[in-house]
Amino acid sequence: MIKNRAKPNPLMEPDYNVILMPIISAVLLSYNRPVSLDEIVDGVIQLLSSQREKHSSLVSSSLEVTSDSSYAHIVPAHRRKR
Repeated sequence: MIKNRAKPNPLMEPDYNVILMPIISAVLLSYNRPVSLDEIVDGVIQLLSSQREKHSSLVSSSLEVTSDSSYAHIVPAHRRKR
């Protein structure tokens, strides 16, 4: 029995090797010595966690700033007279 499987759309699924290769390379370069696979994994997790914390702090601080009603005040643009 042959199952009818739809082909995955390459535009919809990211190529994870393309995403992870620069991160892994950065971790390897940061050690500047031969490292084990466990050290690479720990370095990648640490790097991704630090970026997540950085991103979440930016989002939370931007929400705090925009919650101020004076910040959200929109001033209409004036047209210049010719």
